[in-house]
Amino acid sequence: MNNEQLQMIFDKLDQIGSKLGESAETIWPWFIKQQYIDGYYSLVVFILLPIILFFTLRYSIKRITKDNDDGFAVMGFVISFFLSMPFIVLLINIGCILSQILNPEYSALKDLLRMVR
Repeated sequence: MNNEQLQMIFDKLDQIGSKLGESAETIWPWFIKQQYIDGYYSLVVFILLPIILFFTLRYSIKRITKDNDDGFAVMGFVISFFLSMPFIVLLINIGCILSQILNPEYSALKDLLRMVR
């Protein structure tokens, strides 16, 4: 990244800060803190989704094997299907999630560059 791009980012931060009454030095830590929040939130969802998916599938399979199918087993499979979609998306984006937690400055800079463009 050259100095011109970096200056453009800090100018943009100063513009945002002037509207809020803050400087770029004050706003930058907010962006970094937000990266931690987004990263940990995604990580918690990434951990909880497979657990919920497992118990939903286990319940559905038990319902089917009891030969007492009253629609709940099918509903469990449908719920499992819909829960597997966000898990797959999170699995694909695990690199971004880890980057937000392990290197929040880089992720904040990427977000700011997207805003500036």
